[in-house]
Amino acid sequence: MNRKTLLIFTLLLPLSLFIMSCDVLTTQVDDVNPDDNPLDPDNPEYEAPLATISEGPANGSTINDDFTTFKWYGNNNQCEFSYRLNNNDWSPWSTDTVTTLDYLDEINHVFQVKAKYSTDSVQYVPSTVTFTVDAIEGPALWLYHKKIETSVNSTFSVYVIAEEVTDLAMASIILNFDPAYLQIQGYEVCEDDSILNGHQVIVTDKFDLVNGILTVYLALISSEQESLNGSGPIIRVVFRAVQRGTTNITFDNGCYFRKANNNPIEIISKVSSLIGIR
Repeated sequence: MNRKTLLIFTLLLPLSLFIMSCDVLTTQVDDVNPDDNPLDPDNPEYEAPLATISEGPANGSTINDDFTTFKWYGNNNQCEFSYRLNNNDWSPWSTDTVTTLDYLDEINHVFQVKAKYSTDSVQYVPSTVTFTVDAIEGPALWLYHKKIETSVNSTFSVYVIAEEVTDLAMASIILNFDPAYLQIQGYEVCEDDSILNGHQVIVTDKFDLVNGILTVYLALISSEQESLNGSGPIIRVVFRAVQRGTTNITFDNGCYFRKANNNPIEIISKVSSLIGIR
């Protein structure tokens, strides 16, 4: 090989190596086929995120406990989930597939759960179950709601519910509360959408704000010995939260139901309300 040929070879060798390296890089960065990504909506085999409820009360059923557990699963292992009860806020997105609900009120409930992918594709229509709680055997007194979350200086209401009463003509409602956490703001007798609707009542009350006691006495006014039957609210009581913590509003043992002839009606249960103050 003469000197001229050697010089040309020396100049061309680096260029050849550069071109070969470019070919290798080009091969490594080929575009990914969208059809290979199951989470891509453009994939012909794409399935939208879906949460399926696998455990919990059957749709339209009635349960006899004030707690229940729901379980669910997604149609893809990339799913995250969010759920809610009734019109409460949706839970934060997470991979959790189970939740236990407690302190459920004696009403109709709607549980919903929805799924989403990491691509932020969200289930359009949540999976839904409706169910009813019937856990309190009457005649009974209970507070709606059974569990309340509030904050310092906020006001909230609880309703005293007479549950499954028959021939009720008089009632003494005595509520106990901790004045270190709660201050009573007042109360009112429920008339609309109540078992008292259409009835005249005489009402007397007593406030003991130092010890945290509200006493309300109600009696029907009727010349025909009318009585109350069924379930529904009797009074609404308004409180203000004054200190962070957890406390209860409870019924005193002195509560009673009576018929028009003054005969007592046994109160089988009295269900309190748990108050969480943040």
